[in-house]
Amino acid sequence: MKILKFRKYALSFVLVYLTSILSLTAADADFSRERAMAHLQHIAAEPHPVGSEAHDRVRGYLEQQLTAMQVPYEVQRTFMSRSVGESVLGAWVQNVAVRLPGTEGAHTILFSAHYDSVANSPGAGDNGAAVAALLETVHLVSRETRRNHLIFLFADAEELQLLGSKAFVERHPWAKDVDLFVNFEGRGNAGSVYAFETTAANKNLVAQLNEAAPWLDGTSLAGDIYRIMPNTTDFREFVKLPGVQGIGFAHIDGPSHYHSSSDRIDALDPAVLDQHGRNAVALARYFAHHAPAAPDGTNAVFFHLPWGMFSYPAGMNLPLLILAGLLSLAALVLALAKGQAPKGGFAAALAVWPLVLLAGPLLGAVLWQIISAFQSRAGLTLTGHPYHSGVFFVGFLLVALAIGIMLLRRLVRKWNALTLTVAVLPWWLALAAACMVMAPGSMYLFVVPLLFFAPALLVCILRGKGLDGPASVMLLAGALPMLLLQLPVDYAIYLALPVLYSGVVALLVSLGLSLLLPILAAHLPDRFRVPPVALLLGLTCLGVGFSLNLSVSAQQPKFASLSYGLDLDSGEAYWFSSDPRPNGWTRAYLAEGERRPSQFIPGIGYPFLHAKADNMALTPPTVEVLEDRIEGTRRHLRLVVTSQRDARNMMVEFDGASRITGLELGEERWGRISAPLRLYGVPEAGLEFALTLPATKKASFRVIELKRGLPEGIARPEGTAPSLFFAFFQDATFSSRSFVL
Repeated sequence: MKILKFRKYALSFVLVYLTSILSLTAADADFSRERAMAHLQHIAAEPHPVGSEAHDRVRGYLEQQLTAMQVPYEVQRTFMSRSVGESVLGAWVQNVAVRLPGTEGAHTILFSAHYDSVANSPGAGDNGAAVAALLETVHLVSRETRRNHLIFLFADAEELQLLGSKAFVERHPWAKDVDLFVNFEGRGNAGSVYAFETTAANKNLVAQLNEAAPWLDGTSLAGDIYRIMPNTTDFREFVKLPGVQGIGFAHIDGPSHYHSSSDRIDALDPAVLDQHGRNAVALARYFAHHAPAAPDGTNAVFFHLPWGMFSYPAGMNLPLLILAGLLSLAALVLALAKGQAPKGGFAAALAVWPLVLLAGPLLGAVLWQIISAFQSRAGLTLTGHPYHSGVFFVGFLLVALAIGIMLLRRLVRKWNALTLTVAVLPWWLALAAACMVMAPGSMYLFVVPLLFFAPALLVCILRGKGLDGPASVMLLAGALPMLLLQLPVDYAIYLALPVLYSGVVALLVSLGLSLLLPILAAHLPDRFRVPPVALLLGLTCLGVGFSLNLSVSAQQPKFASLSYGLDLDSGEAYWFSSDPRPNGWTRAYLAEGERRPSQFIPGIGYPFLHAKADNMALTPPTVEVLEDRIEGTRRHLRLVVTSQRDARNMMVEFDGASRITGLELGEERWGRISAPLRLYGVPEAGLEFALTLPATKKASFRVIELKRGLPEGIARPEGTAPSLFFAFFQDATFSSRSFVL
């Protein structure tokens, strides 16, 4: 009996143990938000721009974790530059790259996310979430077998004009092997992670993405929108690789937190982390065993539906447009022929529809201008969005709906709902045709709804009973695809564009609702007072959004720009600011200021507000001549500039009288150079460079040091944050000194 009892307990123990091991293995094989969030706590604990100690700590953490995972990695260290405006921007790049070899190695897939942040943002959304997700992805896929090589690039200096990805593409030996790249980005702190950009001839790539991760959210429309946005990502550099295919992912909700001090971990929607991770793991596992399909020269039109991504070849745009046109034309001709839409009324309705569609958006644009006039801070986030942007979107939508129903209710009494409905179809077709020519990836927004709505309308006309109850229900059902496709996209466009252009989004909303508005105007009883109620609710939303923006907190800071500069040659010191005017805090420093380009930021002509300041007696940099020799008519000078106050960012401006004919800095070479250099991440050993100039000339140049933080004793009040414009020059202490050698 005791033996049986022992066996019973032993068997139970073994079962429990095996169950725990199996469950642990299964859980460990899936993306873990907890592990990724633990990474994010280290990555986005504080701002970590290039040239900061925090940046070094984040890179060190990446190396530490990769070492613990026992995966092969290397750090690409190189100096990289590019011309930006009237200056040369350069940085000492430190890319962390992992290469997981495959058993066959016929193909190489690159996964990338940049790990640097802008100067004053912790960067939880941009781009800490993506970095943490990729780190967790490496943890999972590194222990699995692979046919293809996988590279994971934690790119540096994306916030400095993509210098990190530029360095990888131009100088890293692994770059030439890449067949496909997948780049992960962030422009906010919430929302769906969109597949927003692909390389050309993407039909086969989109098909593989849908096979690898059917849940992916994305639309070919996003690429058309992104081309007009003022942002860019590492995608721009990776696409320069010969024969490469690629796709870019990003989340864009919460745009007011983009590049802001409020882009913190506690403000990040954890779902963003999950989506980046789920997408990265699925694609890494898929392409570890599947060759990227060769492009066949065909683009895809694709969009997201609740049950997955749908795509079709862009070559189908014209046949679909023709089909939608024939169905719409049949409905229109039949309505006129049967007298259900009087010809005179149809012509008038056709002419008046643009006014109806524009009325709501124009009112929304006027209301936004009024809001901005009373609350100047509302439009000063980098994306042009106020805080609580979704509240404003609902407000604009309700205003457009109210105005549309109000106008159409009058027109329905004059003509009829069916006349107004058929009269809007030519405008839909015209916009679809325009999209097919100018933005093929967006044509589906207008054609697909017509393919459902026009047949429903045709059946209603054939019934010959006008838009009675059953006909209206049928048309409402036919309009459902429009709601399914357009409203999510309208919101995404609203997030992507500054609120200043909210009228464009309101126009798209009005156009979408134009299929429904005649029915609503005809059937909603007057006693419901829908237009005034919708207008009141819309104005209330705008008012609530306005009032919410008045409060100040760490998550909703008031932006204020202030930096300090000391000219060590003259002893003159200045406070300066990029703000249009001083606010409550900075007024004490800038009240009697003047506007002019700053001598501390050469190459940028923006008129900063300057005011005299006390001399803080900053320690000047030193210069050591390493080599000075004459060869014929040329003088060759090699020197090193060393900061005595641990400034890791410097600017160098050369005097034209020196007639410099050659400059060597790191791996870069220039001939004659007159543009100032803006340099980030200067090595601790100092800034070493070589000059070539006429033998009879002296080298005359000015060095400006930039160190993060205001001078000692100057504290920023709670609830304020550095301005988002000229971010790398905010909350900084500058000093300049001239040298003649």
